[in-house]
Amino acid sequence: MPKSPKVFISYSHVDNIFEQKMLSFANKLRSDGIDADIDLYNPVPFEGWPRWMEKQILNSDYIIVVCSESYWNKIYNSNGKGVIWEVNMVYQMLYDEHCNTSKFIPVFWNEDDKQYVLQPLKPYTHYNIGTEEGYQGLWRHILNIPKYQKPSLGEVDETKYEPLPEKKGRTMFFSTPINLELWDAARWKGVVYMLSPDDSAPPVVGFLYRDYEAAKEIFKEWMKNYEDKSPDDYMKITYIVPPLPKDCYVNFDPEKSFGKGYFVHIGVNADAAVKRAMESGIEEEHLLLTFISRYIWVDEMNGSIFREGFLRQAKKFHQYTLIPIGMKDENRGFSQDNLIIEHAYCLHMKNVDCKRGIDIGENDDCKAVLTRANGE
Repeated sequence: MPKSPKVFISYSHVDNIFEQKMLSFANKLRSDGIDADIDLYNPVPFEGWPRWMEKQILNSDYIIVVCSESYWNKIYNSNGKGVIWEVNMVYQMLYDEHCNTSKFIPVFWNEDDKQYVLQPLKPYTHYNIGTEEGYQGLWRHILNIPKYQKPSLGEVDETKYEPLPEKKGRTMFFSTPINLELWDAARWKGVVYMLSPDDSAPPVVGFLYRDYEAAKEIFKEWMKNYEDKSPDDYMKITYIVPPLPKDCYVNFDPEKSFGKGYFVHIGVNADAAVKRAMESGIEEEHLLLTFISRYIWVDEMNGSIFREGFLRQAKKFHQYTLIPIGMKDENRGFSQDNLIIEHAYCLHMKNVDCKRGIDIGENDDCKAVLTRANGE
């Protein structure tokens, strides 16, 4: 490995702001001793773009793949010539090397873009370069500088430690409403409310998904699993509303409107799950409850009237309907004629939980929502 490794940055153009962001990233790498190259340094390659990109990929020690929604769409919607050319070479090299290569490093600018890491790159170490910790990790990776030095090996002394007393093992009890495969395919996008103007009927809340067909499969599965049961005994929907803790990462994130909004968290009804576990014969002190949850940030730049109206009506009637919603055209926004709603796929819920962010304690299952910026 050369003293200053040669690195090529593969990314998708978005706009001038993103272009300047990428330029600053490349400049920082170079200032930190890494021989980074990017197309912005070479506006008119004499050999043409395809040959130039091929040479960069073949001759570089590392390829930094900046994963984003734009990068993903240009590949799978086949409308980005430069990106597709680069990615085809990446796929071919991984194929030729039987995936035994450390040449490719996936990165992203924020945790929301983690979902756009290309499938063949998911097994490799990735970095959130939008954080200082993530950038330093990438820098150490490229320069092969470990964060911690391995100490020298000591001699074995069999008398050094007393044998540990025998401990009774804990039993894992897994309960979750989240089907990971379907949830990742559906791609939860937002929340839509349908309220009675005069508070005369229970409200309806729609979870908006990018892949409506996958979303319907989620609700079909829920309807089947909870056909003779109350969904509230198995799943729990929590609203995490302002005020949020001052150190919460969304307060400093322009993509989250600097904290002007709220979280919707869907997880397991922990109390009911513990009760079912104990009824199955597991002692509470030996119980390890395990579950999967998902959440979404909802911007609230224009006020909280819809969110507050929904919570008020749900509390008044002690019920609400949960349905999946799709969009005919994502570019047209939330107009009524652009939404896809089929009331055949719905859950009738009784309870919705609402917590102020500042009231969530360390042992609350929603705590991870507020501290995601520190790692997942």
